[in-house]
Amino acid sequence: MSLLGWFNKRRAKKAYAARLPSLLESRYGKAAHYSPQQIKSTVDDAQMSNEYLCYAIAMFASRDDFQRHYVTQPLALGLDYDRLRSEMASPDSSLSGGEFNHSLHEVNAHHATHSDYGGTSLDSGSSMVDTGM
Repeated sequence: MSLLGWFNKRRAKKAYAARLPSLLESRYGKAAHYSPQQIKSTVDDAQMSNEYLCYAIAMFASRDDFQRHYVTQPLALGLDYDRLRSEMASPDSSLSGGEFNHSLHEVNAHHATHSDYGGTSLDSGSSMVDTGM
């Protein structure tokens, strides 16, 4: 992966971890998991990158929903729920090291006090772009 690719992936992962917990909760209520469609819709409406959407879905969807969603995606060969969650917990994702076993509410609380990401909110307008994932 190129340096630019690594940077874009890291940036997307940090945005998902920092912004999605509160956005999902405000749109769909407090839940242990959200559907892949709810996650994708929230990412689109918040104008975040869809390029690494599989990480967001691995973070916030159940294992079964993740697997069902990506079974229908022809380019999803090799996506592994546990590996993606583990990558989200790597040091460069700004979450604690080790396996990603944090609840949605723990992630939200962590980023409420530690995040310096200042992206736009859903209230700032949006454009719907469907990437097919």
